[in-house]
Amino acid sequence: MAGENDEDATVDKSLVVNVLHSLTKEVARLLESARKQAKDSLQDFASSNVNALGASIGLYCEAFLRLGVITRKALDEVLGRFYRYQEIQNAVEELDDLESDWNAFLKDTESQLSKGEAQSSLSIGSPGPCDIELKDARTGRPSTIGSYLSKGHVIVVLLRHFACLPCRDHVAQLQQRAEDIARWGGHILVVSFGSREGALQWLGITGCPFDMVVDEDRKVYSAMGLGRSISKVWHTSTITYYAEMKASGRTLPSKLENIEDDPTQMGGDLVVDRHGNTAFIHCSKTPPDRPAVDDLIKVLKDLRKDEEKSARQDFEDDGPPRKIFKS
Repeated sequence: MAGENDEDATVDKSLVVNVLHSLTKEVARLLESARKQAKDSLQDFASSNVNALGASIGLYCEAFLRLGVITRKALDEVLGRFYRYQEIQNAVEELDDLESDWNAFLKDTESQLSKGEAQSSLSIGSPGPCDIELKDARTGRPSTIGSYLSKGHVIVVLLRHFACLPCRDHVAQLQQRAEDIARWGGHILVVSFGSREGALQWLGITGCPFDMVVDEDRKVYSAMGLGRSISKVWHTSTITYYAEMKASGRTLPSKLENIEDDPTQMGGDLVVDRHGNTAFIHCSKTPPDRPAVDDLIKVLKDLRKDEEKSARQDFEDDGPPRKIFKS
């Protein structure tokens, strides 16, 4: 097994330096362009020009593949094996500094655009957003989260935009465990802030079997404190996540044609128990940040335990049923 200071037999120092310098140079060029655009018009940059930062995904992917890796962790391991060389240390520090500048620029830009982080009006045990008017994505009929409570504890999955890869993966993971979720009294409801037309396309592309509603006014999103964030969506950790997916052979979803969308909207998960109270809240810190399915099932199991405990308590308070003897 290679030690920390052993060099990779398939990668030489000059290649590592070349890859790091190339990545740093091209990402710096994107950042400089973004700064100029933001200076010219902050609103235009945030609404559309910020999407040009997506080119960095391809740059990181190319760097991974040139060094024979598909993850940032594996890249860091390669760098660690060459880190005793001053030239490598300098190149790594340059990239680290650039990534810090990138994230700081986005954070500063966001602070100029917004009035602060969105705040949730929900807390564990508080009434859930059950009465907000929504629309059934399949039928177009009016709906609410409350209308699904008769089916069990509702796991509400709030999507980001329609082309969000981690959202699709999260829904697919829930689908794989759908029987377990139903066994513990759960019912899955997918929410999109997009149009019904876009939701129908998304359902067709993903094959999602779950109930789905649209929240075009983003009222459920607001109740959860889920706002828009360019600093989270374009953070270097998000960039490298997508680069990893691309390097591993995944196809990144394309924007739906002729459908208005908003990639900066954040997503999350919410569990509303069958009584309409909030049992679980997860506001995604980055696009890939979603609760594990096992964690959601644990919430359902805990709710089952609480129900059984309550039923036992009621039985003890009322006493066993009395026998009635006829004379």
